[in-house]
Amino acid sequence: MKQRYLILLCYWFSTFAEGASRIILPLYLALIEVNPINIAWIFFLFELFGLITNIYSGIIMNRYGYKVAFIGSLLSHTIASFCFLFIQPEISHFYVLVICGIARSFRGVGDALIKTTASAYVKQDKGGRSKLIQLLIGGKDTTKGIGILTGGFLLTSIGIFSSFIALGLVTAICTFIALIFIKDHRENKIIDDFKGFLRVRKQMKYLSLARAFLYSGRDLWLVIPIPVFAVKANIEPSITGSILAAGVIGFGIAQPFFNAVLRKKNRLKNKWKRRPLLIWAPFVLAVLTTSLLWIPSSIENFIWVIFAYNIFAALATVPHNHFELKFARRKRASADIAYYKTISHIGKVFAVLASGYLYDKFGLNGCLLAACFVLLIASFIGFILRKPCKKA
Repeated sequence: MKQRYLILLCYWFSTFAEGASRIILPLYLALIEVNPINIAWIFFLFELFGLITNIYSGIIMNRYGYKVAFIGSLLSHTIASFCFLFIQPEISHFYVLVICGIARSFRGVGDALIKTTASAYVKQDKGGRSKLIQLLIGGKDTTKGIGILTGGFLLTSIGIFSSFIALGLVTAICTFIALIFIKDHRENKIIDDFKGFLRVRKQMKYLSLARAFLYSGRDLWLVIPIPVFAVKANIEPSITGSILAAGVIGFGIAQPFFNAVLRKKNRLKNKWKRRPLLIWAPFVLAVLTTSLLWIPSSIENFIWVIFAYNIFAALATVPHNHFELKFARRKRASADIAYYKTISHIGKVFAVLASGYLYDKFGLNGCLLAACFVLLIASFIGFILRKPCKKA
């Protein structure tokens, strides 16, 4: 019982630091007039190193235990925050971008590794697994939203230097707690080679692909284009952070709520089940993204659309959080979960890079249309998953 909540708390605090960093960086770089394409490359490094980490995280956990990976993830978050201490007002944009790129690379390693490790720990928890995974994911997104909100105010009030000192101290304390109090777990079945990593169930392959497009639909317009658009529109960083934070916090609160409703409905044998959500929830998200193309461009409309998008995104991810653990096999949970997160992470890698180019060439509207397209693909893959598939 104590272990599960220590893992949750460490995971949440690392996500808080990532959320704050996610809003501080694009706002700061936009304020010093860095090109959106260069900002996209920095976030691309974050996703790329996260992807590489996901590929090997399952093998690392399988070979060396869960605790090594968990502590390594927290340590990477701490190093990432302290990298920003080298940013000084007098250095050129080139060196700022180099420092930001290195820091985001470390952050990508830490973010990917702690997601896989925390989910694998939950898989091994025999009691309350369904509630735990929704609490893990929902609480993570709530703390990320709080981090985004805090990041906007930190940048406005104390600047980038002091902000990352505070964030680094938070994850450093979590690293110490994990080192002392969290226990290790070793799996019985050892993966011999990389081919063993790829031997997952057919359902898991489809599920991970659907999640990749679901992530792309979000990152194509919410991660870089919206903050840059807000700066160009002379909106205060604290206001931008508050708007994005409200959406993410709503996302985090809605996930456990929707999961509880679905579990109750399923016990009553209601037709509203998890698999149909894989079809129509991404479709609703696609409609919401295109709504910004025809409604008037105002802060109020952006707030409503961003908030509504996050609520339906929470509904769309609830079945993913459930099936991710259901399709993973207990004897090799780390490898199966790492595969799912690796494939789904590919969507983030290409989306953040594409968003910078799309925004530079076609503006926010181009990003919204691209997001709509990939969300429709996610809905189509959900249609393939509407019925249980045979095991691979």
